[in-house]
This record gives sequence, structure tokens and C-alpha cells, in this order.
Amino acid sequence: MGRNIYLAALTGLVICWSASASAQPRRIQDVLYLHNGWIIRGDLISAPGDTAVSIRTAGDNVFTFRRSEISWQGQELNARSKIIRNRDSVVYSFKPGLAGHMGFGLLTGNSTFNTWIQQTPVALSAQAGLGYRLRPQLQAGVATGIDLFALGAIMPLMLDLRGDLLKRRWVTPHYYMRVGHGFMVSPTATWADPNLTYEALGGRAFDAGGGLKLRTAGGFLLMTFGYRLQRAEERVMYPWSVNIQRFQYNRLAMSFLVGF
Repeated sequence: MGRNIYLAALTGLVICWSASASAQPRRIQDVLYLHNGWIIRGDLISAPGDTAVSIRTAGDNVFTFRRSEISWQGQELNARSKIIRNRDSVVYSFKPGLAGHMGFGLLTGNSTFNTWIQQTPVALSAQAGLGYRLRPQLQAGVATGIDLFALGAIMPLMLDLRGDLLKRRWVTPHYYMRVGHGFMVSPTATWADPNLTYEALGGRAFDAGGGLKLRTAGGFLLMTFGYRLQRAEERVMYPWSVNIQRFQYNRLAMSFLVGF
């Protein structure tokens, strides 16, 4: 008799656990962003090759839209699901839109003075950028900042291309490439003759590299390593001629950024 009671209780627990597990909402749900501003969440029931997209919502309603009506289609974490401790196993929810970053970095390497090569001390760099994130792998925008060199402080204005190599992970490798022009904003004369006139100019700027990005609920943290090239020149005006000194800074760059 007692054995039958135990078996019945065990059977009841198994049935309750199965029912509870089946009642749990899915951790990941499909989502459609429409051009009219609607956001529809549920389960896609149409095939990828269909001309229209059908989705079944939590209320068991089915909506069908033409693909031309959809601005973005993907997956998101269900807000009603349990908290997942291993965040790297969660599918990251991407939305196209504005993206920005700011931070600081260190520059170290050598400088070419006309044809002479010399080591230069570690310099500080600050940067900020704003762009549009088209997809996880591609963001286009502009970037600026302040870089400190022996010739003076240079403010680069650059086209900024960057992106993430993994679309749906909270931790992903990241790449960047920037090209533009550096403008001299605070020149430091390398010649110490007060009777001469100096003019310091910027020049072409380029950098590229990669790093590791940690996505957060409201933005991201990013650490990068790369190569930085900055050209500049200094003109010394003598009464009888103009002496032009050309500089090329080849630097290893390390940056720490935050953004959205």
C-alpha cells in the first residue's frame, strides 16, 4: 500500500514538472519590425523563400505581411523567459540605427623625420565617433579626437568603418578602419629661434585594427589594438627660403572605448 502511494506521488511530480516545463515561454522569439512602426513578436510560420511572412503571436493570432512592409526581421530574448546565466549563449538582438563611441588610448612607435627614423615616447589619444549601424558586420560614420605628437596636437577627421564578426553573441571580435586628414590645432615648434616664423600642418591619417567587444544591455565596452599612421609637416620661413620638414608617425595604438 505504502509503495503504491510513493509511486503515485512520484508520477504526480513528474506530470507537474512536465507541465511546468512545457508552459515555460521560449527564451528566443521571432520579431518583425515594420516600416509603419509596428513591432510584432511571436513564432514565424512561413518558409524563408515565401513571398510573404507570417507570424503567430502569443495570443495565437496569425499576421501576414509582404516582405516590402518589413524593415527588419530577426530574433530577440523573450522578456518573460527565465534569466539565462551564461550570457554568451544568448542570441544577441540587433537593431539597425545610430551608434556612437568615445574613449581614450595610447600611441607608441617611431617617427620618420624626412629620412631619419627615431623612437618616440608614448603619447595620449582621445577619440569619439558617430555613425549608422547597418548590420552587425558594418557600421559607417565619422570619427574625430585629439592625438598628441611631438609636433603638436592633431585633430583627425576621418571616415570610420567598423563592425562585429559575430552577429548574435554578446562577446564578439570587432574590426575597424579609418581614413582621413589630421588637422594641426596646437603646433609645437621644433626649432628654438624666436626670429623665425613657423607653420605646422597636418596631413593624411589612417588606422586599422581589431579588438574584443562586450555588448551590454544599453551599449558596449570595446578594447582594440591596431596600427596608426599620421603625416605632418613643419615649415620654417627664412628671409631667403622656406625649409620644409616632413614627419610620418608610425604608431601602435591601444584604445579603450564605450558606446551605444
